[in-house]
Amino acid sequence: MNIQRIASFLTFATLVAGCAANVEAPKAAIEENLNFDNVDSPADSRSRRLDIRGTIGFGETVEGTFAESGFVGYLFTAAGRSTVTVNLTSADADPVVYLYGPQTGRSWSRATPIASDDDSGAGTNSRLTKRLPSAGTYLLLVREYYGDEGNFALTLDCAGDSCRVECGADDSCPTGSECNRVVCVRAPCPSYCAPIFTPPPPPPVRCGTRGAGTCADGEFCNFGDSAGCGATDAGGVCEVIPTICTREFFPVCGCDGVTYSNSCSARAAGVSVAATGACAPRRQ
Repeated sequence: MNIQRIASFLTFATLVAGCAANVEAPKAAIEENLNFDNVDSPADSRSRRLDIRGTIGFGETVEGTFAESGFVGYLFTAAGRSTVTVNLTSADADPVVYLYGPQTGRSWSRATPIASDDDSGAGTNSRLTKRLPSAGTYLLLVREYYGDEGNFALTLDCAGDSCRVECGADDSCPTGSECNRVVCVRAPCPSYCAPIFTPPPPPPVRCGTRGAGTCADGEFCNFGDSAGCGATDAGGVCEVIPTICTREFFPVCGCDGVTYSNSCSARAAGVSVAATGACAPRRQ
């Protein structure tokens, strides 16, 4: 009898193993912490940076594309104990959404998400509902599950009519936000705290090399130390010509062969610095 039971068990185990082999392996669990670089700047192919692209309001939908080898983020400010619902959809990718906050410092890179979701929406779309612990600025971070390219639509909704944080005394607001003044004809006219978003500066304009354009009015081409004032075809970048300089005497030699009292004086003349110290006397 024991032998028959053992044989039956082995047969059952074999069948289960055969079925399991035909089942698609589940996706890996969502990472608890993405460990993106300690900088809030656009992602590139060599980094896992956080690209904060702007803000999102309640009832608003923003559309975008997933960052290459990085993460896309949007900011919002909300009152404590309010319940937010986030929908992240994509027709050509598998989106994942993370919720961080409230903000406590200048960078988000060492924060841990308080909620995340992968497939709670229709198909592989994400849907997240969370009651916020306190008033403050929060970050919605989105990525493609497998790191692929694709488009997405992100929608933020909030239950109730007290989701926004009103400005306090002296326009005080939670960390990561500032008072958004509302102007109306009749009082009372409450103003609300809005997340602080500083757009990244535009990439520098290349100049002084083959194929590069000319600098705009009020700018000059500033060459790097190894560019040899353009002789190496390494080029430089366009910078604004300063209008005010200090009077310190630290002579430099400009790319025009003229000695200037300091580097600012050279730039004020629209000239890049070739070397520190006075220029060598020109041979007659």
